[in-house]
Amino acid sequence: MTIGAGQPLDAAPRRDPAIGSAESALRAGRHDEALRHLAELPPDTPLPAALAWRLGVRLHQRGEFEAAESLYARASYDADTDPTVPTDPADPAIGADRVDPADRVDAADPADPADRADPAPGSRDRARVLAGWAAARWARGDRTRARLLADEAVRVAERSRDDAAVAAAYLAQALVAFSEGDRAANEHAYARALAAAERAGDVEQQLRIRSNIGSRLLEEGRFRAAVDQLTAAIRLGGPTGQPTLLALALHNRAEAWLGLGDLAAARADADESLTRWQRDGSPLAALGLLTTARVHQARGSARQAAAAYREAVAMAEPDDNTQVLVPAWAGLARTCHADDPVAARRYAHRALTVPSAAGPVVGELAAGWVALCDGDSGTAGRHADAVRAEAGRRRDPIGLAEALELAALAAYRTTTADSSGRTTTDAGSSGRTTAAGSSGRAATDAGSSGRVVTGTGRSAHGGTGRGVGRFAAGLIEAAAIWADAGNEVALAVNALLRARCGGDPLAEDVARDRLHRLGVREDAWQIAGPLAALGPPRSPRWRCRRWATSSYGWPGPRCRRRAGSPARRVSWSRCWPGSWAGRSAGTPSPSCCGRRRARRWRTAGCRC
Repeated sequence: MTIGAGQPLDAAPRRDPAIGSAESALRAGRHDEALRHLAELPPDTPLPAALAWRLGVRLHQRGEFEAAESLYARASYDADTDPTVPTDPADPAIGADRVDPADRVDAADPADPADRADPAPGSRDRARVLAGWAAARWARGDRTRARLLADEAVRVAERSRDDAAVAAAYLAQALVAFSEGDRAANEHAYARALAAAERAGDVEQQLRIRSNIGSRLLEEGRFRAAVDQLTAAIRLGGPTGQPTLLALALHNRAEAWLGLGDLAAARADADESLTRWQRDGSPLAALGLLTTARVHQARGSARQAAAAYREAVAMAEPDDNTQVLVPAWAGLARTCHADDPVAARRYAHRALTVPSAAGPVVGELAAGWVALCDGDSGTAGRHADAVRAEAGRRRDPIGLAEALELAALAAYRTTTADSSGRTTTDAGSSGRTTAAGSSGRAATDAGSSGRVVTGTGRSAHGGTGRGVGRFAAGLIEAAAIWADAGNEVALAVNALLRARCGGDPLAEDVARDRLHRLGVREDAWQIAGPLAALGPPRSPRWRCRRWATSSYGWPGPRCRRRAGSPARRVSWSRCWPGSWAGRSAGTPSPSCCGRRRARRWRTAGCRC
């Protein structure tokens, strides 16, 4: 931010000529030059508060949180104009429980016009230092310290009656409320921050606040509203010439496109944000890599996604940026599971144990999917329960929808495992015979029609009617959430899950075709998630053909006519079971529903 002539810097005594040179460079908008001048000073040299917070904000925007904190810790204040500060300029007790001298100074009658007209000038700079420090601690996952600093920043900013300081303080408080999962407090703080920034005419803070509001809309699954909010922020920030703030808005819009299932638009915005951050030399380029990895993951490109996640981790680790590290470790756990399950479990453990500014939902989901793909349905179910509780508290419908699918598939896998090897057949009206031991061979009764059925109300896929209803209800509820969010990819995946769990191969094929049209590749089942929990596509059992015309159905062995029988016309509404070993076809199925040509859902009497 360029400082105009009407914005004097802190009047603290200059202890070194390098401070004056840094102030001159800052007034001219040459932030990097100002930072180079400060690098010439000993690391414990006190700095004017105004210089410290302005350069600290610049470093924060670039993702250099540790360097920003070092400037905030060195900020000194003019005790003659701001009696609210401690005598030690780097006092670490800022925000701690103590008797603040400001409580005595500000105890004057607030209705006094003189008091309103002449607030302590140093309070504004102190509020900006506290707000910036709180945001840096939040970005590094220190929720407790960030809360103390943010609350103190709000108190000091309100006393200063400077709108720009008030905006910065409420912005810091909104970040902490988001980390705590308090959506109401988060929205209230953002509203106060945006109103104050607009009153102050601070375009930079307006851009940052609008970008963060877009991020909040993403967390709530309101992707269309997020796209609109972020597009307005990008238009607002175009004339400011702030590449890092524009990159942040583009990054958040890429996440919104990804939430809507528009993978091409998401990749375009992710690449643009990554380019802007890299040109500025910002470590926040790790965020751009993170979004690129998520696009690869959504497409099913496991190895490309894992490579991008690893690069994001390497870039974020020096600054301990948990905004990047936790989702990157969670993504690595899911994308490298097929190649290295042991490493996947290790990455999932890291994602769970490191404090995250965004909460534990991402880490819990990654650990749950890895456990389910390892065959541990019980652990997967426990992770799903934890996510449902946390997502409900945080108003996170997207996390809730994925938790519902995780819980449903864990129940499906458990039910299927319990019913394996326990098939029975009809035994006329007198009784039933069951398969001996655990061989799983279905024994048929000579007097029956040869129809093999499953035991006591079980479906063809091994689930009891009660179990099927339980996990089907979860999948249906998840589908409603995905539909409200407008995520076409997630809806197609959900349709595939319901088709597989319901034993409907035609519906499964339709869902896979839909995924292909949306840009999802065949090898997506290698990524720990709902498709991996189901396994790769099953080879089809049935194929329908129409006489002398095109084939209807999916790839598989063609129906053979009986050996020695003459070729004859077959109605397109009749099906023949395929043969794996080339044996002759069996008995024709019942007539089709008449809608086979349109590739729609089958009816109860159709075997297509």
